[in-house]
Amino acid sequence: MIQFYADISEASVMQRQIIEAMRWLAGNGDNRIEAAMNGILAAGAEYAAEISPFISGALSSSIYPVVERVGPISAEGRITLAHVENPLFGGYTDVYGPTVHDEGAFGGLGPPKPFMADTAEHMESELIPGLASELEYQVVGIFS
Repeated sequence: MIQFYADISEASVMQRQIIEAMRWLAGNGDNRIEAAMNGILAAGAEYAAEISPFISGALSSSIYPVVERVGPISAEGRITLAHVENPLFGGYTDVYGPTVHDEGAFGGLGPPKPFMADTAEHMESELIPGLASELEYQVVGIFS
């Protein structure tokens, strides 16, 4: 996993730059599979950021797409959480994000917010068929 440390304003800028670069690669890459993966992950990360719980903005700003491996006939990627400190409540987004997803905010005081599971479902039902309908794909896990 690619991990970096940033404050929330830096994270938001970096998130936008990564997504814009992936969108450019999706339209300009030589490898059709890599181009499809970049497009799908960029759109998925934007969707995850839009639907993630928002109090301070740290969690939504820490969501990033990463293409991990590209071969001649396959590609692997993930949407992940960067290590960003929450300026209001403390803690790091990559640590508390899975808890918010599975149990709810503040150790379960709020209801679970399955933003990554909802993103995976959206990707399978909407994004992948629209962007890469001729490719085979598999979602292999949420926070694995």
